Amino acid sequence: MEQPKIISSSFVASLETLHAMIRWACQHIVAETNFSKSELNRIQVALEEALVNIIEHAYSYKTGKVDMTFRFFPRAFIELIIRDYGGPFNPLSNPQGIDTLATLKEREIGGLGIPMMRLLMDEVDYSRDGKSNLLTLRKRLP
Repeated sequence: MEQPKIISSSFVASLETLHAMIRWACQHIVAETNFSKSELNRIQVALEEALVNIIEHAYSYKTGKVDMTFRFFPRAFIELIIRDYGGPFNPLSNPQGIDTLATLKEREIGGLGIPMMRLLMDEVDYSRDGKSNLLTLRKRLP
């Protein structure tokens, strides 16, 4: 496999910078890949869900930092790696599971973001690296 192209940037983790973070990622995706508009929209939705979760849960709407890395593996896939410095939290572990067949009245608010990210991306991984959380969103190239 060829060496990936790697581009990184840091952002303030806030709702005010959410669109700038998504725009940054999409600029690199569009420059390096030929994803359809539909696939690009899917990536954007998954990325937005991940970032909003970090803003809401890792930092509880307080000032925090998000480091984003775009990795492009030619003829293979892209990765978006999102690092936050909140407390240890694996969003992929959900011991109760989500009842996706429950009606809106029966379902509590929230909880569908991770299943949606998994549906929209090819892989979603979590790891803890020292004092930071790493969430990796991976999408195979068309």
